[in-house]
Amino acid sequence: MKYIKTMTQLKLSIWLALYIGWFMNAAVFFRRFEGYAQEFTIWKGLSGAVELIGTFLVTFFLLRILSLFGRRVWRILATIVVLFSAAASYYMTFLNVVIGYGIIASVMTTDIDLSR
Repeated sequence: MKYIKTMTQLKLSIWLALYIGWFMNAAVFFRRFEGYAQEFTIWKGLSGAVELIGTFLVTFFLLRILSLFGRRVWRILATIVVLFSAAASYYMTFLNVVIGYGIIASVMTTDIDLSR
């Protein structure tokens, strides 16, 4: 436990990006790449690799931007990101849905047309 406390924010950001970006989205990746494995082409393999690298990098850069607020604030914000990611991962895994742009837009909207 003492080792985790002595880790730098960079190392923690890398480990959290791996955990959030890949392991929490593993069920979504398995469903998504299952079709790629059945009819594999080099382009499908490259697009899968780009998607995996992209999820890691987006999560890593989000955590690095949050680290600009200082160590104490970063710990709080990183904890919130992990909790929200765990909730989203649970929702996507057990209800078999993918949270995309349409779902986020419908949650954030206050328009009366979408509430009917």
